[in-house]
Amino acid sequence: MTTDTPREIELKLRTTPEAIKRLKGGELLKGHLRTAARASRLSSIYYDTPDHRLAARGIALRVRKTGRRHVQTLKGEPAASGAAADRPEWEVPLSSERPDLDLLPEPARALAGLVDGQELVPLFATRFRRERMLVEWTAGDGEPALIELALDEGRIESGEAHRPISEIELELKEGPPAALFSLAATLRRDLPLALESEAKAQRGFALATGTPPAVWKPGRLELDRDLEVEGGLEAILRQGLVHWMRNEPAARDGRDPEGVHQMRIAVRRLRSALGLFRRVLAPEVRQRWDDELGWLLGELAPVRDLDVFLAEILAPAASSLDDGGMLAGLRDAVEARRAQAYESLRRTLAGERHTGLMFEFAAWIEGRGWRSGGDVDLRLAQHLPLRELAEDELARRYRKVRKAGRGFAELDEAQRHALRIRIKKLRYGVEFVGGLFDGKKPRRFAGKLAGLQDALGHLNDLAVARGLAREAIGAATAEREQVALGAGVVIGWHAGRRQLLEPEIVARWKAFKRLARFWR
Repeated sequence: MTTDTPREIELKLRTTPEAIKRLKGGELLKGHLRTAARASRLSSIYYDTPDHRLAARGIALRVRKTGRRHVQTLKGEPAASGAAADRPEWEVPLSSERPDLDLLPEPARALAGLVDGQELVPLFATRFRRERMLVEWTAGDGEPALIELALDEGRIESGEAHRPISEIELELKEGPPAALFSLAATLRRDLPLALESEAKAQRGFALATGTPPAVWKPGRLELDRDLEVEGGLEAILRQGLVHWMRNEPAARDGRDPEGVHQMRIAVRRLRSALGLFRRVLAPEVRQRWDDELGWLLGELAPVRDLDVFLAEILAPAASSLDDGGMLAGLRDAVEARRAQAYESLRRTLAGERHTGLMFEFAAWIEGRGWRSGGDVDLRLAQHLPLRELAEDELARRYRKVRKAGRGFAELDEAQRHALRIRIKKLRYGVEFVGGLFDGKKPRRFAGKLAGLQDALGHLNDLAVARGLAREAIGAATAEREQVALGAGVVIGWHAGRRQLLEPEIVARWKAFKRLARFWR
């Protein structure tokens, strides 16, 4: 990587104190250590403005004390380019623990924006013991690499509140980023390791402010119009992986339902991307990832369905009816089920199947695993122009939508659900590769698809809601009559609205059929 901005490429791994203790023994890295372990105690204070303007821009500013030295570090937001964090970083020495933005180089000051150094206040601190060692490693393709391995044990502190730190950081010094995953994969055979998507600064900010982890949505993917298929595959999968990883903390936390929603969208988009590139992936490889990602979607679905029931089915009905407690029994029953569902999801996300899936999928992307297998035809297809594949796949998905939508006004609930899934796949395809085509037509096309998908999605939410209402009634005991009454009121209210919305849904379908296909 050639750039004037200093960059840090590292892989963060969540682990246990017992695992760190085993790694300190040195046996797992025997024959690969270039230097012996060096221990130090690190104490850092993180600063921001009272209204948190740095955090809002994805910036972390800290002053770290090591021995008698103070070092000021400003880190920018990580690039959305994969599991290994790749972010701009500047360091300058200080004479005290008070930050001084004027000492930073001009690009760093510009990144910090209009922040006066006198505004800065301490938010939280990290105090931990770090052992560092240099490791010589070889990536899967045989290219050598030099990696700094750091073992961190301690905690994040904000007033009386604190969170433990127990993690491993692998920072690339020389060589390809794939070497980070190669080393981590070897360590995972003997140690409980999971990808850590939150930096210490993000965890500290959440601790200091009491806010849930941030939800992350991907921006528009910019693709070079001369890109080959392999380049497009890699860029799209990397964005999807980051979308998945960055929303895992919010999904585990559960206070913001959007965390599970965005994580679910990320996994769906990844499956859709694998389908878009089906012709250049070995069938058994695509099937493996499709099955595992499908399993994860199944684990996310119960929580999301209950979130939707409470926010989009029950809440508007209660607001419109001014229920006066009529729906309280139903609300309490569904909220209890949602709490149980979130507990189950947290166990899933912390479990080996999920942590292993995320790690192995990230390693497959970083190591360009689609190249392996020796299939010459696949390798040749991966070097064809991306635009050719995009045109063919968009046309294929478009035909499937038109076919599934024949006789739209007469389609039953199940048929409209199947149509919505095809519309969603076409929309994702347009969002993935629309930047390869001229003008604003791809965005308008995707917008029309989104509106139609949302309208049909509401019908599907009602179908799911009926099932959830029946489950709530079945699980209720002393308050079953009240729960049943509330369920009947809510479902009846939405059934009436559905009839009113039907002409609009039909009109959206007709508008879609009139859309010009921008890829022709």
